[in-house]
Amino acid sequence: MAIVRASLRMELSPHQLAEVLDVLSPLVSRTLAAPGCLECRLSRDLTDGSVLFEEWWAREEDFHERVLSGDFRTVLLTMDMAAKEPEFRFCLIAEIKGLKDLARLLGQEE
Repeated sequence: MAIVRASLRMELSPHQLAEVLDVLSPLVSRTLAAPGCLECRLSRDLTDGSVLFEEWWAREEDFHERVLSGDFRTVLLTMDMAAKEPEFRFCLIAEIKGLKDLARLLGQEE
């Protein structure tokens, strides 16, 4: 079983930025309430001003249900507002490690 991380990064004009944020902001709480959603974020990159919409799903099946939803179609429609070609990716992740694993890599195990 794999965790799915899906992300959409878009560069937008100032006018389109406000519109995209108005469309995507309400989707965050609805997405978080969906079965299998582990995390959902909407943020701006301070280096280039792009918008990042990111979702994490517990299982591939949960992500598949998401892709078939009306809310996901709304996310996809915002891609037409991008000033440059948007970047959409989804990754299947077999394992996530944390601070204890980092400490082990650094040779600082307890």
